[in-house]
Amino acid sequence: MPSHEPGGGPQLTEFVAGYAGPPPVDYRGGKVKVIAAIVYADGIAIEWFMDPVPDLSWLADEAAEGSSSFFPQFQDQPEKIERMRRFKRISTFWDGAMLTDDQGTQYRLAGGGAGGAEEIGYKGRETFSPRPPPDARVLTVRVSDLVLSLTLNKPEN
Repeated sequence: MPSHEPGGGPQLTEFVAGYAGPPPVDYRGGKVKVIAAIVYADGIAIEWFMDPVPDLSWLADEAAEGSSSFFPQFQDQPEKIERMRRFKRISTFWDGAMLTDDQGTQYRLAGGGAGGAEEIGYKGRETFSPRPPPDARVLTVRVSDLVLSLTLNKPEN
């Protein structure tokens, strides 16, 4: 399990480089795409997109037991409760993201966030520190049993 970085993590204010992600991949009945890896002086952001949303019902659902007590104001709106559960599962899924590279760098998950809706898909960002070393050529994002690799196309010297 990744450890979240204390103190809020990297500031991500000084842009260094951006790298496009691979094409979307099929995953548990949906599609997942790493849009880009955006490198900053003090860390890296992984931008992702899901549409359609994969089946994440296998993840622990804090709201599964007694949904009316978890969301009492929505007890008569089962569709809304299910949408909130789906979003919570997406967030939980990405909270388990890990990042590695071909140089063996130890990345720490610093945080993340997501937004969207079933009709338009969900987009989010997971941040890690430190930034990749200059010699890194491949980043690998692991989320549960999903593995996505990005090539860092660096200019030749």
